[in-house]
Amino acid sequence: SSGRHWLGWLRNVQNVELHTAGLVPTRIEHIELGNIILHDLAGQPEYYSSHIAALQNLLQNYPAVFINFVNLHENEALISLHKWLTVIENVSQNVSSPCHVVTVASHVDMITQNEFSFIKKNMLHILSTRLDSSNVINAGLVGLDCRKLGGGDFSPFMITLSKCCQTIRSAKSIITSLYC
Repeated sequence: SSGRHWLGWLRNVQNVELHTAGLVPTRIEHIELGNIILHDLAGQPEYYSSHIAALQNLLQNYPAVFINFVNLHENEALISLHKWLTVIENVSQNVSSPCHVVTVASHVDMITQNEFSFIKKNMLHILSTRLDSSNVINAGLVGLDCRKLGGGDFSPFMITLSKCCQTIRSAKSIITSLYC
């Protein structure tokens, strides 16, 4: 019974390629962000090795803003944060321009305010101790409410992302695209 429900849901999904390795680039031209190319890694464990190789290759030529989504509704949110920060630190070792990391605490609507305050405190501690090297810059932590399209108040996220893009573009005069 549950299998049929899942297959019914899958039939309703449109514009999704089922045979990808999780690295389908999406080019976006945005008024505030400029030209950016998104690579959604989606956290699929079977593709970690290809993610790392692709990121190392991309970072040879382009600066990057990593948007690290951490699902606060999952039991191992802090472990996930550590794992992806390790990936980011490793792929950023030999970059020519520092990479920026925006950490998004998603699903804040699925936990209590007290739980969010506790997790946020821990996440901020992790980010302050793990990032801000010469190759990786901690751009901040923003929370998103997933009950609403666009995450409820999407402004803090867009402001943070826009500042990262502006910082990178002001440091390099010939950049036409950023990888996120």
